[in-house]
Amino acid sequence: MDCHCGTNAELQALLKARKQKAELIMLDCLSSDTPGLWGTVRRISEFHDSKQYIALFNYISDQPVGNDLVRLGVRGVFYEDDSIVKIAKGIQAILNGELWFSRETLMKYLTDSSETSKLNQDATGFLTIREKEILVMIASGGSNSQIADDLGISPNTVKTHIYNIYSKIKVPNRLQAALWAAKNF
Repeated sequence: MDCHCGTNAELQALLKARKQKAELIMLDCLSSDTPGLWGTVRRISEFHDSKQYIALFNYISDQPVGNDLVRLGVRGVFYEDDSIVKIAKGIQAILNGELWFSRETLMKYLTDSSETSKLNQDATGFLTIREKEILVMIASGGSNSQIADDLGISPNTVKTHIYNIYSKIKVPNRLQAALWAAKNF
């Protein structure tokens, strides 16, 4: 797997030059202005690629992590005072499909009443049994290839199911689908 670190401008240049998406993009919060950083996160998240992971590092400890970041698909935050051991552990967790946020950040996001009102809670009745099964696997951190292997179906079939799930529950990405599943199952 590829992992790329750099400033906002360096990463944008990398994405343009390679014309492909890196699997893990770590954005340095100290080397970028806040609006520029959020704009970069938005541009990267527009790719909607299930292998596209975004993490922030050198995040200021007393600055709250906004719900917008989680909603845009940021998979983890590393604070400026985190040890290299903690960062390495978090990177490995993210590459394994997990999230790397403080419990406080995740609880705030999950309990935010404005987020709850945006979710289409009636969609569970519209999901097929297979879609529900795949959604549970997504919520538990399963990759497309793991899901395909576990269910004995092709990765393309998994992608089709995931596309249908996103449409039915009205979410733009894997993280949102996992959060939706956590609230509705």
